[in-house]
Amino acid sequence: MKKFAVLHLFLVSISLASYAQNVDLDTFLSDSLDHHVEREMNRWDLPGMAICVVRDGKVLVSKGYGVREKGKQGDVDEETLFMIGSNTKAFVATSVAMLEEKGKCSLNDRVQKWVPGFTQYDPWVAKNAMLSDILTHRLGFGTFQGDFIYWGTDLTKREFFEKFGSLKPKYDFRTKYGYCNAGYAVAGEVIQKVSGVTWDEYIQKNILDPIGMDRTSVLSQDLSADQNAARPHNLVGKDVGVIPYGPIGNLNPAGSISSSTEDMSKWLITLLDSGRYKGQQIIPWDAIARTRQAFTITNPVRYSLYGLGWELNMEEGKLIISHTGGVEGFLSYVQLIPEDKLGIVVLTNSLSNYLFYAMGTNIRNAHFNKEYQNISKTFFQRYATNLNEVETRVKEMRDSVELKFEPPVSLKKMEGKYQHDIYGWAELKLDRDKNLQMKLEHHPDLTGKLEYIGNNRFLCTYSNSVFGIKAFPFKFENGGVIGFTLYVDEFLDPNPYYFKKL
Repeated sequence: MKKFAVLHLFLVSISLASYAQNVDLDTFLSDSLDHHVEREMNRWDLPGMAICVVRDGKVLVSKGYGVREKGKQGDVDEETLFMIGSNTKAFVATSVAMLEEKGKCSLNDRVQKWVPGFTQYDPWVAKNAMLSDILTHRLGFGTFQGDFIYWGTDLTKREFFEKFGSLKPKYDFRTKYGYCNAGYAVAGEVIQKVSGVTWDEYIQKNILDPIGMDRTSVLSQDLSADQNAARPHNLVGKDVGVIPYGPIGNLNPAGSISSSTEDMSKWLITLLDSGRYKGQQIIPWDAIARTRQAFTITNPVRYSLYGLGWELNMEEGKLIISHTGGVEGFLSYVQLIPEDKLGIVVLTNSLSNYLFYAMGTNIRNAHFNKEYQNISKTFFQRYATNLNEVETRVKEMRDSVELKFEPPVSLKKMEGKYQHDIYGWAELKLDRDKNLQMKLEHHPDLTGKLEYIGNNRFLCTYSNSVFGIKAFPFKFENGGVIGFTLYVDEFLDPNPYYFKKL
Protein backbone atom coordinates (compact mmCIF):
# COMPACT_ATOMS: atom_id res chain seq x y z
CA MET A 1 0.00 0.00 0.00
CA LYS A 2 0.39 1.60 1.63
CA LYS A 3 1.20 4.73 2.28
CA PHE A 4 3.75 6.95 3.82
CA ALA A 5 1.84 10.15 4.48
CA VAL A 6 3.14 10.39 8.05
CA LEU A 7 6.65 10.61 6.67
CA HIS A 8 6.17 14.33 6.16
CA LEU A 9 5.50 14.87 9.85
CA PHE A 10 8.97 13.48 10.42
CA LEU A 11 10.64 15.38 7.61
CA VAL A 12 9.36 18.87 8.29
CA SER A 13 10.69 18.70 11.85
CA ILE A 14 14.25 18.20 10.67
CA SER A 15 16.66 21.10 10.33
CA LEU A 16 18.87 20.33 7.37
CA ALA A 17 22.65 20.54 7.39
CA SER A 18 24.56 23.50 6.03
CA TYR A 19 25.04 23.78 2.30
CA ALA A 20 28.43 23.05 0.84
CA GLN A 21 28.68 23.63 -2.92
CA ASN A 22 26.39 24.02 -5.88
CA VAL A 23 25.97 21.00 -8.11
CA ASP A 24 23.95 20.63 -11.30
CA LEU A 25 21.93 17.52 -12.11
CA ASP A 26 24.16 16.12 -14.87
CA THR A 27 27.26 16.48 -12.73
CA PHE A 28 25.57 14.95 -9.72
CA LEU A 29 24.34 11.94 -11.71
CA SER A 30 27.65 11.32 -13.46
CA ASP A 31 30.14 12.16 -10.73
CA SER A 32 28.42 11.76 -7.37
CA LEU A 33 25.35 9.51 -7.55
CA ASP A 34 27.02 6.10 -7.21
CA HIS A 35 29.31 7.15 -4.37
CA HIS A 36 26.50 8.92 -2.52
CA VAL A 37 24.08 5.98 -2.83
CA GLU A 38 26.59 3.32 -1.81
CA ARG A 39 27.78 5.31 1.20
CA GLU A 40 24.28 6.08 2.43
CA MET A 41 22.95 2.57 1.83
CA ASN A 42 25.70 1.34 4.13
CA ARG A 43 24.69 3.94 6.72
CA TRP A 44 21.07 2.77 6.65
CA ASP A 45 21.84 -0.94 6.26
CA LEU A 46 19.60 -0.81 3.20
CA PRO A 47 19.79 -4.04 1.16
CA GLY A 48 18.65 -2.72 -2.21
CA MET A 49 17.69 0.42 -4.09
CA ALA A 50 16.83 1.36 -7.67
CA ILE A 51 16.81 4.88 -9.13
CA CYS A 52 15.38 6.32 -12.31
CA VAL A 53 15.69 9.87 -13.68
CA VAL A 54 14.12 10.99 -16.96
CA ARG A 55 14.28 14.38 -18.67
CA ASP A 56 12.96 15.60 -22.00
CA GLY A 57 11.70 12.15 -22.87
CA LYS A 58 15.06 10.46 -22.31
CA VAL A 59 16.26 8.19 -19.53
CA LEU A 60 19.25 9.75 -17.79
CA VAL A 61 19.57 7.02 -15.16
CA SER A 62 17.87 3.68 -14.61
CA LYS A 63 19.93 1.40 -12.42
CA GLY A 64 19.99 -0.68 -9.29
CA TYR A 65 22.22 -0.84 -6.24
CA GLY A 66 22.77 -3.51 -3.62
CA VAL A 67 21.00 -6.85 -3.50
CA ARG A 68 17.47 -8.15 -3.74
CA GLU A 69 17.78 -9.99 -0.43
CA LYS A 70 20.15 -9.22 2.40
CA GLY A 71 22.89 -11.78 2.82
CA LYS A 72 22.26 -13.47 -0.53
CA GLN A 73 23.51 -13.22 -4.10
CA GLY A 74 21.36 -11.37 -6.61
CA ASP A 75 22.06 -7.77 -7.56
CA VAL A 76 19.34 -5.18 -8.02
CA ASP A 77 19.13 -3.94 -11.61
CA GLU A 78 16.81 -1.79 -13.72
CA GLU A 79 14.36 -4.68 -14.12
CA THR A 80 14.17 -5.71 -10.46
CA LEU A 81 10.61 -5.55 -9.13
CA PHE A 82 9.76 -3.52 -6.03
CA MET A 83 6.32 -2.92 -4.61
CA ILE A 84 5.55 0.79 -5.08
CA GLY A 85 2.86 1.05 -2.38
CA SER A 86 0.71 4.14 -2.57
CA ASN A 87 2.24 5.17 -5.88
CA THR A 88 -0.39 2.69 -7.11
CA LYS A 89 -2.95 5.41 -6.39
CA ALA A 90 -1.84 7.53 -9.36
CA PHE A 91 -2.66 4.64 -11.71
CA VAL A 92 -6.09 4.16 -10.13
CA ALA A 93 -6.94 7.87 -10.09
CA THR A 94 -5.71 8.29 -13.67
CA SER A 95 -7.99 5.42 -14.70
CA VAL A 96 -11.02 7.18 -13.18
CA ALA A 97 -9.99 10.42 -14.91
CA MET A 98 -9.71 8.52 -18.23
CA LEU A 99 -13.21 7.14 -17.79
CA GLU A 100 -14.47 10.64 -17.03
CA GLU A 101 -12.75 12.01 -20.14
CA LYS A 102 -14.57 9.35 -22.21
CA GLY A 103 -17.87 10.55 -20.74
CA LYS A 104 -18.57 7.32 -18.91
CA CYS A 105 -18.64 8.92 -15.43
CA SER A 106 -17.91 12.15 -13.62
CA LEU A 107 -15.86 12.93 -10.54
CA ASN A 108 -18.99 14.72 -9.35
CA ASP A 109 -21.01 11.50 -9.52
CA ARG A 110 -22.25 10.21 -6.20
CA VAL A 111 -20.39 7.07 -5.16
CA GLN A 112 -23.69 5.26 -4.64
CA LYS A 113 -24.55 5.76 -8.30
CA TRP A 114 -21.86 3.20 -9.11
CA VAL A 115 -21.57 1.31 -5.83
CA PRO A 116 -25.05 1.09 -4.29
CA GLY A 117 -23.65 -0.84 -1.34
CA PHE A 118 -21.41 2.07 -0.32
CA THR A 119 -22.35 3.15 3.20
CA GLN A 120 -20.85 5.43 5.83
CA TYR A 121 -21.39 5.99 9.55
CA ASP A 122 -23.51 9.03 8.62
CA PRO A 123 -26.09 8.01 5.98
CA TRP A 124 -26.11 11.59 4.65
CA VAL A 125 -22.39 11.32 3.89
CA ALA A 126 -22.91 7.98 2.18
CA LYS A 127 -25.61 9.50 -0.01
CA ASN A 128 -23.68 12.65 -0.92
CA ALA A 129 -20.04 11.49 -1.14
CA MET A 130 -18.70 11.94 -4.66
CA LEU A 131 -16.01 10.07 -6.56
CA SER A 132 -13.67 13.01 -5.95
CA ASP A 133 -14.11 12.57 -2.19
CA ILE A 134 -12.89 8.97 -2.12
CA LEU A 135 -9.89 9.83 -4.33
CA THR A 136 -8.73 12.91 -2.41
CA HIS A 137 -8.99 11.79 1.24
CA ARG A 138 -11.80 14.07 2.38
CA LEU A 139 -14.35 11.61 3.77
CA GLY A 140 -13.49 12.74 7.30
CA PHE A 141 -11.36 9.79 8.44
CA GLY A 142 -8.11 10.34 10.27
CA THR A 143 -4.94 9.29 8.47
CA PHE A 144 -4.79 5.47 8.30
CA GLN A 145 -7.93 5.22 10.44
CA GLY A 146 -9.41 1.76 10.08
CA ASP A 147 -6.44 0.26 8.25
CA PHE A 148 -5.93 -2.32 11.02
CA ILE A 149 -9.42 -3.61 10.19
CA TYR A 150 -8.75 -3.92 6.46
CA TRP A 151 -4.99 -4.27 5.95
CA GLY A 152 -3.94 -7.82 5.09
CA THR A 153 -7.17 -9.30 6.44
CA ASP A 154 -9.29 -12.11 5.00
CA LEU A 155 -12.45 -10.00 4.76
CA THR A 156 -14.76 -10.65 1.86
CA LYS A 157 -15.70 -7.67 -0.28
CA ARG A 158 -19.11 -7.54 1.37
CA GLU A 159 -17.57 -7.62 4.85
CA PHE A 160 -15.10 -4.88 3.88
CA PHE A 161 -17.89 -2.54 2.76
CA GLU A 162 -19.92 -3.28 5.89
CA LYS A 163 -17.02 -2.51 8.22
CA PHE A 164 -15.93 0.57 6.30
CA GLY A 165 -19.47 1.85 6.52
CA SER A 166 -19.66 1.23 10.28
CA LEU A 167 -16.52 3.12 11.32
CA LYS A 168 -17.11 6.60 12.76
CA PRO A 169 -14.81 9.15 11.07
CA LYS A 170 -12.56 11.27 13.23
CA TYR A 171 -13.58 14.51 11.51
CA ASP A 172 -16.63 15.96 9.81
CA PHE A 173 -17.13 15.33 6.12
CA ARG A 174 -14.86 17.44 3.85
CA THR A 175 -13.52 19.49 6.75
CA LYS A 176 -10.02 18.02 7.06
CA TYR A 177 -7.56 15.90 5.12
CA GLY A 178 -7.13 12.36 6.38
CA TYR A 179 -5.27 9.77 4.32
CA CYS A 180 -7.84 7.04 3.64
CA ASN A 181 -6.67 3.89 1.87
CA ALA A 182 -10.15 2.40 2.02
CA GLY A 183 -11.39 5.15 -0.31
CA TYR A 184 -9.19 3.76 -3.05
CA ALA A 185 -10.57 0.28 -2.48
CA VAL A 186 -13.97 1.77 -3.26
CA ALA A 187 -12.47 3.50 -6.31
CA GLY A 188 -11.38 0.09 -7.59
CA GLU A 189 -14.98 -1.05 -7.38
CA VAL A 190 -16.12 2.10 -9.20
CA ILE A 191 -13.75 1.40 -12.10
CA GLN A 192 -15.21 -2.08 -12.48
CA LYS A 193 -18.81 -0.84 -12.44
CA VAL A 194 -18.09 1.96 -14.93
CA SER A 195 -15.82 0.07 -17.34
CA GLY A 196 -17.16 -3.45 -17.08
CA VAL A 197 -13.77 -4.95 -16.23
CA THR A 198 -11.91 -5.19 -12.93
CA TRP A 199 -9.77 -2.23 -11.93
CA ASP A 200 -6.55 -4.19 -12.43
CA GLU A 201 -7.65 -5.37 -15.88
CA TYR A 202 -8.48 -1.78 -16.82
CA ILE A 203 -5.02 -0.53 -15.80
CA GLN A 204 -3.35 -3.44 -17.57
CA LYS A 205 -5.24 -2.92 -20.83
CA ASN A 206 -5.37 0.88 -20.95
CA ILE A 207 -2.07 1.94 -19.36
CA LEU A 208 0.51 -0.79 -18.85
CA ASP A 209 0.15 -2.69 -22.15
CA PRO A 210 0.05 0.38 -24.44
CA ILE A 211 3.08 1.92 -22.72
CA GLY A 212 4.95 -1.37 -22.75
CA MET A 213 5.30 -1.76 -19.00
CA ASP A 214 5.64 -5.53 -19.32
CA ARG A 215 7.54 -6.01 -16.05
CA THR A 216 4.85 -4.31 -13.99
CA SER A 217 2.25 -6.31 -12.06
CA VAL A 218 -0.93 -4.68 -10.83
CA LEU A 219 -1.60 -7.43 -8.32
CA SER A 220 1.55 -8.43 -6.48
CA GLN A 221 0.47 -11.74 -4.99
CA ASP A 222 2.78 -13.61 -7.38
CA LEU A 223 5.78 -11.37 -6.67
CA SER A 224 7.58 -14.04 -4.64
CA ALA A 225 7.74 -16.31 -7.68
CA ASP A 226 9.52 -13.74 -9.86
CA GLN A 227 13.22 -14.50 -10.28
CA ASN A 228 14.14 -10.80 -10.25
CA ALA A 229 11.97 -9.48 -7.45
CA ALA A 230 13.30 -7.71 -4.37
CA ARG A 231 12.47 -9.25 -1.02
CA PRO A 232 10.85 -7.06 1.68
CA HIS A 233 12.88 -6.11 4.76
CA ASN A 234 12.25 -4.43 8.10
CA LEU A 235 13.81 -4.15 11.52
CA VAL A 236 13.62 -7.56 13.15
CA GLY A 237 14.89 -6.95 16.64
CA LYS A 238 17.79 -4.52 16.21
CA ASP A 239 18.81 -5.59 12.71
CA VAL A 240 17.30 -5.27 9.25
CA GLY A 241 16.06 -8.66 8.11
CA VAL A 242 13.78 -10.32 5.57
CA ILE A 243 10.06 -10.34 6.32
CA PRO A 244 7.19 -12.04 4.46
CA TYR A 245 5.47 -10.33 1.54
CA GLY A 246 2.43 -8.61 2.99
CA PRO A 247 -0.99 -9.56 1.60
CA ILE A 248 -2.99 -6.39 1.00
CA GLY A 249 -6.36 -7.95 0.25
CA ASN A 250 -9.27 -5.57 -0.21
CA LEU A 251 -6.93 -2.57 -0.17
CA ASN A 252 -5.16 -3.68 -3.36
CA PRO A 253 -6.17 -0.53 -5.32
CA ALA A 254 -4.44 1.53 -2.63
CA GLY A 255 -1.03 -0.05 -3.03
CA SER A 256 -0.58 -3.40 -4.77
CA ILE A 257 1.43 -2.53 -7.90
CA SER A 258 5.00 -3.75 -8.24
CA SER A 259 7.33 -2.32 -10.86
CA SER A 260 10.92 -1.64 -11.87
CA THR A 261 12.81 1.53 -12.75
CA GLU A 262 12.85 0.39 -16.39
CA ASP A 263 9.05 0.33 -16.45
CA MET A 264 8.56 3.36 -14.22
CA SER A 265 10.70 5.42 -16.62
CA LYS A 266 8.07 4.72 -19.31
CA TRP A 267 5.28 5.83 -16.94
CA LEU A 268 7.12 9.07 -16.15
CA ILE A 269 7.89 9.84 -19.80
CA THR A 270 4.22 9.33 -20.70
CA LEU A 271 2.98 11.61 -17.92
CA LEU A 272 5.55 14.29 -18.81
CA ASP A 273 4.70 14.19 -22.54
CA SER A 274 1.00 14.97 -22.08
CA GLY A 275 0.05 11.30 -22.12
CA ARG A 276 2.09 10.33 -25.19
CA TYR A 277 4.60 7.50 -25.42
CA LYS A 278 6.72 7.10 -28.54
CA GLY A 279 4.41 9.51 -30.33
CA GLN A 280 1.23 7.61 -29.51
CA GLN A 281 -1.45 9.17 -27.29
CA ILE A 282 -1.96 6.63 -24.51
CA ILE A 283 -3.63 8.77 -21.84
CA PRO A 284 -5.78 11.77 -22.85
CA TRP A 285 -4.19 15.03 -21.80
CA ASP A 286 -7.43 16.19 -20.18
CA ALA A 287 -7.31 13.13 -17.90
CA ILE A 288 -3.74 13.89 -16.86
CA ALA A 289 -4.61 17.53 -16.23
CA ARG A 290 -7.55 16.41 -14.11
CA THR A 291 -5.26 14.42 -11.80
CA ARG A 292 -3.21 17.58 -11.21
CA GLN A 293 -6.19 19.63 -10.09
CA ALA A 294 -6.03 20.54 -6.41
CA PHE A 295 -8.93 19.18 -4.36
CA THR A 296 -7.72 19.02 -0.75
CA ILE A 297 -5.40 21.04 1.49
CA THR A 298 -3.07 18.53 3.14
CA ASN A 299 -0.94 21.01 5.08
CA PRO A 300 -2.02 24.66 5.27
CA VAL A 301 1.31 25.71 6.78
CA ARG A 302 3.38 24.26 3.94
CA TYR A 303 0.73 25.06 1.28
CA SER A 304 0.57 21.40 0.32
CA LEU A 305 -2.36 20.15 -1.74
CA TYR A 306 -3.71 16.81 -2.94
CA GLY A 307 -4.96 16.08 -6.43
CA LEU A 308 -6.03 12.70 -7.75
CA GLY A 309 -3.45 10.26 -6.42
CA TRP A 310 -0.79 12.98 -6.32
CA GLU A 311 0.57 15.48 -3.80
CA LEU A 312 0.98 18.98 -5.23
CA ASN A 313 3.58 21.52 -4.09
CA MET A 314 5.53 24.46 -5.44
CA GLU A 315 9.31 24.85 -5.45
CA GLU A 316 11.35 27.49 -7.25
CA GLY A 317 8.07 28.71 -8.71
CA LYS A 318 7.39 25.36 -10.36
CA LEU A 319 4.76 22.69 -9.73
CA ILE A 320 6.12 19.57 -8.02
CA ILE A 321 3.89 16.50 -8.40
CA SER A 322 4.91 13.69 -6.08
CA HIS A 323 3.88 10.80 -3.89
CA THR A 324 5.50 8.43 -1.44
CA GLY A 325 4.55 4.80 -1.08
CA GLY A 326 5.00 2.19 1.60
CA VAL A 327 3.91 -1.39 2.10
CA GLU A 328 5.43 -4.10 4.25
CA GLY A 329 9.12 -4.09 3.41
CA PHE A 330 9.13 -1.47 0.62
CA LEU A 331 9.28 2.33 0.33
CA SER A 332 9.13 4.40 -2.85
CA TYR A 333 9.20 8.03 -3.96
CA VAL A 334 7.98 9.41 -7.30
CA GLN A 335 8.35 13.04 -8.43
CA LEU A 336 7.39 14.97 -11.55
CA ILE A 337 8.33 18.53 -12.53
CA PRO A 338 6.20 18.95 -15.66
CA GLU A 339 7.54 22.38 -16.63
CA ASP A 340 11.05 20.92 -16.89
CA LYS A 341 9.92 17.50 -18.16
CA LEU A 342 11.83 15.91 -15.29
CA GLY A 343 10.81 12.74 -13.47
CA ILE A 344 12.45 10.91 -10.56
CA VAL A 345 11.78 7.48 -9.05
CA VAL A 346 13.46 5.90 -6.03
CA LEU A 347 12.57 2.33 -4.99
CA THR A 348 13.84 0.55 -1.85
CA ASN A 349 13.27 -2.86 -0.26
CA SER A 350 13.22 -1.91 3.42
CA LEU A 351 10.80 -0.08 5.68
CA SER A 352 13.70 1.00 7.89
CA ASN A 353 15.05 3.90 5.88
CA TYR A 354 14.46 7.52 4.96
CA LEU A 355 17.15 7.35 2.30
CA PHE A 356 14.49 6.81 -0.36
CA TYR A 357 13.14 10.29 0.37
CA ALA A 358 16.51 11.92 0.93
CA MET A 359 17.82 10.52 -2.35
CA GLY A 360 14.84 11.82 -4.29
CA THR A 361 15.26 15.22 -2.65
CA ASN A 362 18.99 15.34 -3.45
CA ILE A 363 18.30 14.66 -7.13
CA ARG A 364 15.61 17.34 -7.23
CA ASN A 365 17.93 19.82 -5.50
CA ALA A 366 20.63 19.11 -8.04
CA HIS A 367 18.13 19.82 -10.81
CA PHE A 368 17.45 23.22 -9.24
CA ASN A 369 21.22 23.74 -8.95
CA LYS A 370 21.04 24.03 -5.18
CA GLU A 371 24.05 23.60 -2.96
CA TYR A 372 24.68 20.00 -1.99
CA GLN A 373 23.70 18.84 1.47
CA ASN A 374 23.79 15.36 2.93
CA ILE A 375 20.12 15.13 3.73
CA SER A 376 20.40 11.40 4.35
CA LYS A 377 22.90 11.91 7.15
CA THR A 378 20.63 14.44 8.84
CA PHE A 379 17.64 12.13 8.51
CA PHE A 380 19.64 9.24 9.91
CA GLN A 381 20.69 11.19 13.00
CA ARG A 382 17.06 11.88 13.85
CA TYR A 383 16.03 8.33 12.91
CA ALA A 384 18.74 6.82 15.14
CA THR A 385 17.68 9.02 18.04
CA ASN A 386 14.03 8.00 17.64
CA LEU A 387 15.03 4.36 17.29
CA ASN A 388 17.08 4.49 20.48
CA GLU A 389 14.16 6.03 22.32
CA VAL A 390 11.85 3.26 21.13
CA GLU A 391 14.39 0.57 22.02
CA THR A 392 14.77 2.10 25.48
CA ARG A 393 11.02 2.03 26.05
CA VAL A 394 10.75 -1.55 24.85
CA LYS A 395 13.68 -2.60 27.03
CA GLU A 396 12.06 -0.97 30.05
CA MET A 397 8.87 -2.92 29.36
CA ARG A 398 10.78 -6.16 28.85
CA ASP A 399 12.60 -5.52 32.13
CA SER A 400 9.18 -5.18 33.75
CA VAL A 401 8.24 -8.57 32.34
CA GLU A 402 11.27 -10.08 34.06
CA LEU A 403 10.07 -8.71 37.40
CA LYS A 404 7.14 -11.13 37.07
CA PHE A 405 4.45 -8.91 38.51
CA GLU A 406 1.22 -10.71 39.29
CA PRO A 407 -1.70 -9.54 37.13
CA PRO A 408 -4.97 -8.64 38.92
CA VAL A 409 -6.50 -11.94 37.75
CA SER A 410 -4.96 -15.23 36.74
CA LEU A 411 -3.96 -15.71 33.10
CA LYS A 412 -6.37 -18.62 33.00
CA LYS A 413 -9.27 -16.27 33.73
CA MET A 414 -8.15 -14.03 30.89
CA GLU A 415 -8.59 -16.76 28.31
CA GLY A 416 -11.50 -16.44 25.94
CA LYS A 417 -12.83 -14.29 23.13
CA TYR A 418 -13.03 -10.52 23.12
CA GLN A 419 -15.15 -8.58 20.65
CA HIS A 420 -14.53 -5.30 18.82
CA ASP A 421 -17.76 -3.80 17.52
CA ILE A 422 -16.47 -3.53 13.96
CA TYR A 423 -13.37 -5.69 13.55
CA GLY A 424 -14.63 -8.92 15.10
CA TRP A 425 -13.06 -11.12 17.78
CA ALA A 426 -9.65 -11.51 19.35
CA GLU A 427 -8.95 -14.68 21.29
CA LEU A 428 -6.56 -15.01 24.23
CA LYS A 429 -5.32 -18.47 25.07
CA LEU A 430 -2.50 -20.00 27.10
CA ASP A 431 0.04 -21.95 25.06
CA ARG A 432 1.97 -25.02 26.19
CA ASP A 433 4.49 -22.82 28.01
CA LYS A 434 1.70 -21.02 29.87
CA ASN A 435 2.22 -17.83 27.89
CA LEU A 436 -0.79 -15.80 26.85
CA GLN A 437 -1.19 -15.76 23.06
CA MET A 438 -3.55 -13.61 21.00
CA LYS A 439 -5.20 -14.63 17.77
CA LEU A 440 -7.28 -12.33 15.58
CA GLU A 441 -10.34 -13.33 13.61
CA HIS A 442 -9.43 -11.66 10.34
CA HIS A 443 -5.61 -11.88 10.53
CA PRO A 444 -5.21 -15.67 10.40
CA ASP A 445 -1.41 -15.59 10.10
CA LEU A 446 -0.81 -13.05 12.87
CA THR A 447 -0.33 -13.79 16.56
CA GLY A 448 0.68 -11.71 19.55
CA LYS A 449 2.48 -12.80 22.70
CA LEU A 450 1.14 -10.99 25.78
CA GLU A 451 3.34 -10.52 28.88
CA TYR A 452 2.33 -8.63 32.02
CA ILE A 453 4.33 -5.46 32.78
CA GLY A 454 2.33 -4.01 35.66
CA ASN A 455 -0.26 -1.24 35.97
CA ASN A 456 -2.89 -3.39 34.23
CA ARG A 457 -0.82 -3.47 31.03
CA PHE A 458 0.45 -6.32 28.89
CA LEU A 459 3.29 -6.07 26.39
CA CYS A 460 2.23 -7.46 23.00
CA THR A 461 4.96 -8.73 20.68
CA TYR A 462 3.45 -9.43 17.28
CA SER A 463 4.67 -12.33 15.16
CA ASN A 464 5.02 -9.89 12.23
CA SER A 465 7.46 -7.10 13.11
CA VAL A 466 5.56 -4.63 10.90
CA PHE A 467 2.76 -4.62 13.49
CA GLY A 468 5.20 -3.52 16.17
CA ILE A 469 5.63 -4.11 19.90
CA LYS A 470 2.88 -2.40 21.85
CA ALA A 471 1.54 -2.09 25.40
CA PHE A 472 -2.14 -3.05 25.78
CA PRO A 473 -4.06 -1.53 28.72
CA PHE A 474 -6.57 -3.98 30.21
CA LYS A 475 -9.70 -3.26 32.27
CA PHE A 476 -10.23 -5.42 35.34
CA GLU A 477 -13.24 -5.38 37.63
CA ASN A 478 -14.56 -7.54 40.50
CA GLY A 479 -11.92 -10.20 40.05
CA GLY A 480 -12.44 -10.51 36.32
CA VAL A 481 -11.33 -8.94 33.06
CA ILE A 482 -13.65 -6.58 31.17
CA GLY A 483 -11.62 -5.91 28.03
CA PHE A 484 -8.44 -4.47 26.55
CA THR A 485 -7.29 -1.84 24.05
CA LEU A 486 -5.28 -3.06 21.08
CA TYR A 487 -2.62 -1.03 19.29
CA VAL A 488 -0.48 -1.70 16.22
CA ASP A 489 2.45 0.22 14.78
CA GLU A 490 1.57 3.77 13.70
CA PHE A 491 2.78 2.94 10.19
CA LEU A 492 -0.30 0.73 9.90
CA ASP A 493 -2.83 2.52 12.06
CA PRO A 494 -2.31 4.94 14.98
CA ASN A 495 -5.82 4.42 16.38
CA PRO A 496 -6.84 2.35 19.45
CA TYR A 497 -9.23 -0.61 19.20
CA TYR A 498 -11.17 -1.66 22.30
CA PHE A 499 -12.08 -5.35 22.62
CA LYS A 500 -14.71 -6.31 25.20
CA LYS A 501 -14.63 -9.76 26.79
CA LEU A 502 -17.53 -11.94 25.76
